[in-house]
Amino acid sequence: MAVAMIVGLMAPGLPGAIAAGVIAVVTLLATMQVVYWLHTVDRNHTLSEPLIVGSLISGARNRAWVNLDTTLED
Repeated sequence: MAVAMIVGLMAPGLPGAIAAGVIAVVTLLATMQVVYWLHTVDRNHTLSEPLIVGSLISGARNRAWVNLDTTLED
């Protein structure tokens, strides 16, 4: 989507808008296809759930450690 925005900003007028629209639609369709594929393959959430939960826990640990550790301050 960022590429579509840059193309739309760089190419002036209607050609830029058309190119940005095509890139955005293709990106959206590819994302939807990957999500559908993952949903059909991973019906019992054996692949996606550990990834999502693990990343949430890891992010929470990193945020808490950085915010609460006063020894890092000068």
